[in-house]
Amino acid sequence: MKKRSILGFGIGQFGVRMMSGVMNSYLLLFYTDYFGISAATAGTIMLLTKLIDAGSDILVGSLADRTNTRIGRYRPWLTAGAVLIAISVILLFWTPDLSVTGKIIYAAITYILYTTCFTIYDVPYYAAIPSMSDNLNTRNRIISISSFFGSMGVFLVSTFAIIIINSLGGGQSGFTKFAYLMAAIVVVTGLVGAVNCKEEKETVKKASSLKEMGSMLKDNTPLRFLVAAILVNNLAMIARGQVGAYYMIYYMQRSDLLPLYMGCSQGFSILGALIAPNIVKKVKGGSRNLTIFAVTVMAGIRLLIFLFGSQSIMLVMILESIFSLLAGLPMVTIIALLSDNCDYVEYKCGKRMDGLIFSFNGLCNKIANASAGFMIGMVLSGAGYVANSTQQTSTALLGINVMATLVPMVLLLLVMLFTNLYPIKADQMMKIRAKVEARREKRCLNL
Repeated sequence: MKKRSILGFGIGQFGVRMMSGVMNSYLLLFYTDYFGISAATAGTIMLLTKLIDAGSDILVGSLADRTNTRIGRYRPWLTAGAVLIAISVILLFWTPDLSVTGKIIYAAITYILYTTCFTIYDVPYYAAIPSMSDNLNTRNRIISISSFFGSMGVFLVSTFAIIIINSLGGGQSGFTKFAYLMAAIVVVTGLVGAVNCKEEKETVKKASSLKEMGSMLKDNTPLRFLVAAILVNNLAMIARGQVGAYYMIYYMQRSDLLPLYMGCSQGFSILGALIAPNIVKKVKGGSRNLTIFAVTVMAGIRLLIFLFGSQSIMLVMILESIFSLLAGLPMVTIIALLSDNCDYVEYKCGKRMDGLIFSFNGLCNKIANASAGFMIGMVLSGAGYVANSTQQTSTALLGINVMATLVPMVLLLLVMLFTNLYPIKADQMMKIRAKVEARREKRCLNL
């Protein structure tokens, strides 16, 4: 596969991950401090809308697997998804003058619209990767470049969003104007990704019905452990990201350093994603063992921040930078394991259902987003958090600190456990892939 195509496909993650960064870092803050919705209500909205929308991932994945057009299986979805995300983002941050009840209803409707549109792009994007190359190193490179651009988008928006919003007038109007800018970036980069989504000629049939897909998933034990690891890892990362602004503004009392904190806590994952493929080649046990190592060390870092973070802002910045670097590794390795599972299904069943398998990645992200927002909203509300108040209670400050440190720590240890239980070792996967390749070559000879 040409490097230019890999690069172009990776650019497709830049804009959509920018929007994910906005959602993870600032949406809850926008709802509570700018739009005028209580923390508990905002958290409940994020939970319920995600649960309502959860089935769209499975639906889009199964439909994408059965799509067949002259421009490919997944490219139409990426094209439509990029445009729809842009429209939904503008509506999400457009703030009409409504009553409190009206604001709650509007927030719920626009949020579920955004998450559905995001699914239309994100699930087919990742499902396309196994179809773009059969070569393991090429796949890892595609994942790495995609993660690089995605991390770059998250880093830039986490670091400079508040600065840009304030320069656009601040407050609700600043967020609305910022949404227009984000929408334009999503459309341009999303369409670049769609153009460079070039699938290889298929020699393996796709599962053709939901019943057939269900039977193929039924005995897929490796996928169950992998989905559990993805879900909990996403929950840890999103909870940390969503509470980060509260942590700096209220717990550390350094709102002036919020852009720097967001940059440190997100930026180094760019480097982690870039170096991940090379490290995977050198680590015994490949993606599985590298994931275990990374999340274990990351859990230790969260504990150190809880114990010593209040004593030194410099220490927090250093530890968050190291954490961010390590967080870039699972961004590549976990997606690589999902891609391996597509080959595993072909080995076991003789057919592929890449879209459905990768739909679990989107589903896990939605559940994690909803759960994190709900948890933080409830903890802040229960602890007595008061929006925009410079004097928070000690209970509220403890709640913010625990959500930023100890909760992600426990979740990361669970990721380590689930990944350790993932039954397919690297050497086994090599044998499975070799048998799959042999079958394909034999099938090609018989065509």
